[in-house]
Amino acid sequence: MGTRLQKKYTSTNLSAESVLTNWIKATSDLYINYRKIMTAVNRPETESLRQEKQYIGQCPRVLLMELAITMQQELERLLLDMEKIDTFTPSTSKQTIKRLFDHTNALNELNDQAQIRLDLVTHSPS
Repeated sequence: MGTRLQKKYTSTNLSAESVLTNWIKATSDLYINYRKIMTAVNRPETESLRQEKQYIGQCPRVLLMELAITMQQELERLLLDMEKIDTFTPSTSKQTIKRLFDHTNALNELNDQAQIRLDLVTHSPS
């Protein structure tokens, strides 16, 4: 699961390097979890049973699809937000670090949801 960060940001408790490292990890985890979700949804046996079976393991298929869409949308939103930063200067660095911190928390929330749903996929239906 994603590395939890302190929920409240203060400039004294996090370095730019640690925020960036955590953001990279959360982004990487998001990609890995997204691929796992799409693999589960697109399995040949899932395709053939789609009409009969609305669950993959113990997870509703629709929840996996909704999470995958949310992951895509969140990543797009975060990228657009970061594109607004023209240059990284001392005056913008605190704001940029705060944005990365907030992005990391959002990505970790999605990664936590993905891990829960992927765990349900591995359990056989009851």
